[in-house]
Amino acid sequence: MHRLTRQHALTGSHDHHQRRARRRHRILGTTAVVVAGLLGGATTAAAAPVERGRFHDAGSELHAGECGIDVLYTWDISGSFLGVATGPDGLVRFRDSIRGTTTYTNVETGRSYTGVFTAASRDLRVSDNGDGTLTITSQAGGTEKWYDGDGKLVLMNPGLIRWQILVDDAGTPSDPYDDEFIQFLADLLGSTGRNDTVGRDFCEDLLLFTA
Repeated sequence: MHRLTRQHALTGSHDHHQRRARRRHRILGTTAVVVAGLLGGATTAAAAPVERGRFHDAGSELHAGECGIDVLYTWDISGSFLGVATGPDGLVRFRDSIRGTTTYTNVETGRSYTGVFTAASRDLRVSDNGDGTLTITSQAGGTEKWYDGDGKLVLMNPGLIRWQILVDDAGTPSDPYDDEFIQFLADLLGSTGRNDTVGRDFCEDLLLFTA
């Protein structure tokens, strides 16, 4: 899976790791509008949901002069998420799934460059470091496919990544809503599978596939 492709992201880059941490404040993704139900901050030894919800965001906007042309950008992104308190300390782990379509239409030619993606991510481990910080190990996997103006599949990024971040728990390790991102620690597993868009220039591809 490719690390991060423009507006939509569930697969890697340092920006995504930071968004992943901020999501512990109930912020999900890059454009998603979250409709969430807060169910309470249980901290018992048994696994208990502290937050779950679904989100859907769709729209369009004109990007004048992007890549040297006028581009109509449209998106339709939806998914779900769940936060669960586990263990005697009630530390919360999140998981989510997301799917969507992003389309870049060359206004001059009327042809589009379209990305379709699905992904799922989850916190594998949340460790209390005993110094006011938490180390969070997360994993994401999925597939991203890009189609040209004729609807032909031209690029694909399937695969899996795993990473680790450090957050400040604000003195409340079992409460994820006051956590603050400190730093990205490590890529534990590099992007697996094909990575067709790595090393490519998005603007060049947009012009090529919408000509």
